[in-house]
Order: sequence, then C-alpha cells, then structure tokens
Amino acid sequence: MKFRMIGNNNQVSYHIAVDDKEVIQAIPFNRSAWHCGDGGGDKDPNALKKGNRLSIGIEICYSKRGGVRYGVAEENAVQYIAKLLKQFGWGIERVKKQQDWNGKYCINYKLPLFSK
Repeated sequence: MKFRMIGNNNQVSYHIAVDDKEVIQAIPFNRSAWHCGDGGGDKDPNALKKGNRLSIGIEICYSKRGGVRYGVAEENAVQYIAKLLKQFGWGIERVKKQQDWNGKYCINYKLPLFSK
C-alpha cells in the first residue's frame, strides 16, 4: 500500500487507509485528520463541530477502475468499519460519507457503498 500522505504537500490526510490486502492506521484517532473538506482549522470558530474534528477518516485506496482489487478493498473497509462500530459501541448512524460534511458529491464511485 502506498501512502498518499507521504511527500504530499496538500492539506489532506486520513486516519485509516484500506486496500485489498491490509488496513493501516496513519494517524491516531485522538488526532484530527483533514479528510472532510469542511474546514475546521485553527481560525475556524466552529472547528469543533466539523467533520475533520469529529470523525475518523477512512480512505479506500482504489476506485472502481481497480477492478477486483476495488471490490476486495471495499469489503475490507466495510468489515473494518463494522469492527470499529462494535469496538466503540456505536450504531450505524455514526457512519458518514464525506458528502455529509461538505455537501460535495463524491466522484470516486464510493456513494453506492452507502446504499448497501
């Protein structure tokens, strides 16, 4: 798995990366990651109410163009999310997509995952 955050000068990050082989935690859950696109920086007076501060960012490392690998990565993400929900005693309503925080339509084919 290639970490997209290494050497990335953009202000984007995530807590968990999932591919067809493994799940890697890049940032501890008690630290903010910049994955929601909804602000929440130091100068934002509403920062503590934003997705970057309130949620765990999980990145699926392939798009549907990844073929079989994408399907396996997607299933690995589903299983990992289920594990987190159980571990923290959370219900399914805690699972959010990026669009829930910033209103943008995710062009990377992930939205159908939320209709399953």
